[in-house]
Amino acid sequence: MDGLGETTMSPTGKLRSARPTGTTAFTLIELILVMAMLVILMAVMAPSLGNFFRGRSVDGEVRRLSSLIRYGRERAISEGTPMILWIDPQQRAYGLTEDSTYAAQDGRAVAYPLSRDVVVEVDAARVNSAPMPTSLPMVSGFGPGRAAYAIRFQPDGFIADSSPVQIRIREQNPPSGSRNSRAGTLWLAPSASRLTYDLHTNITGAVRF
Repeated sequence: MDGLGETTMSPTGKLRSARPTGTTAFTLIELILVMAMLVILMAVMAPSLGNFFRGRSVDGEVRRLSSLIRYGRERAISEGTPMILWIDPQQRAYGLTEDSTYAAQDGRAVAYPLSRDVVVEVDAARVNSAPMPTSLPMVSGFGPGRAAYAIRFQPDGFIADSSPVQIRIREQNPPSGSRNSRAGTLWLAPSASRLTYDLHTNITGAVRF
């Protein structure tokens, strides 16, 4: 009989029912237990997943900025024109354009918004080992009300002395229980040759992209 199972013939000639052929399903109690276990597992893993994605936001932003640094230097050398990589912490944006004194408008200029989970902080240049100035050098002219710190790439491949000495990229809201106030922070600083910016994962260590 369809849906009720199969019948077989016994050695004595009598019909007997075989095991039903229907699929065994979960009971309601089993489903409730599985859902409860999933909820507990997600509650335990949520903080770790949050830290993981915040760390990836910082890492991704540093890599994008580092790529723009390389691109800016390559354009300055190949086109023989100073390039400005501007960083605007207040407007949460950064970009690359030709020096406005050499070109009124750069058709290849680019600009990027900063990730929402990331904060960028810029330290001004120490020219000839002079003390940090009280007012940071600003470059204006990138739009209405816009002003930005500037990394200036010279046509000879070097970074101008007026460029920032340090760019810090960190999590906007670091974990409250973090023991290290610098947790989730990466630094970009000029290399010893002043040809590029190196990535520092701490005060002393540097990684070249």
